[in-house]
Amino acid sequence: MQFVFRVPFRLLEAGREAGDLAQRFVSALWPLKESAQLAGVVAQFGPSFGFHREEFECLCRLRDILGGLSLIADFGCPEWLTPRAAHHLATARIALACVDGGTRLADKTWYCATTGLAYVRFQGRNQSRWVPGDGSARHDYLYSRAELAAAVPEIRRLEQESERVLVLMNNPWRGQAPINARMLVELLGPQTSDFRPQTKACGSEV
Repeated sequence: MQFVFRVPFRLLEAGREAGDLAQRFVSALWPLKESAQLAGVVAQFGPSFGFHREEFECLCRLRDILGGLSLIADFGCPEWLTPRAAHHLATARIALACVDGGTRLADKTWYCATTGLAYVRFQGRNQSRWVPGDGSARHDYLYSRAELAAAVPEIRRLEQESERVLVLMNNPWRGQAPINARMLVELLGPQTSDFRPQTKACGSEV
């Protein structure tokens, strides 16, 4: 069993004063890391967090204060979903979250591995996750077999470009996540007997 936790928003908002909060967060997760059960931590940044020098430096500071935890950056601003931004993330050893239904629903999901850990999350396609609400409209979605099949070549490519691929289903509102997880395993074929898509990241909603 592997776990992924979301970095608390309080820690992201603390800026240069985040040291103590980061230390407590890392300490709480360290037993999982020691037992090889912690895959990584996801830091979620909204649409206003653009691809600029100040934001990139903020991201690098976060990586440093997380004390060796694998950082996965989840961006709401499409400026980060470009080859140039991916190069910066790879240089900084920060994984990019590849999110279906992530930034703008009209945009095609951008699959890219920037570290040895690749992260893919199926969010649902009802509406952007940046629309305020309790999440019911966002996560109440059942992917069709054709929609998941379109992602299989991309996941296969990530396997070649990274050491490990994490796939999560974040459409659990009415039990759709395990249905789609099983469907994706079938589509990936029998050679993926050890492939176990996770249905939800631990901690708060991601």
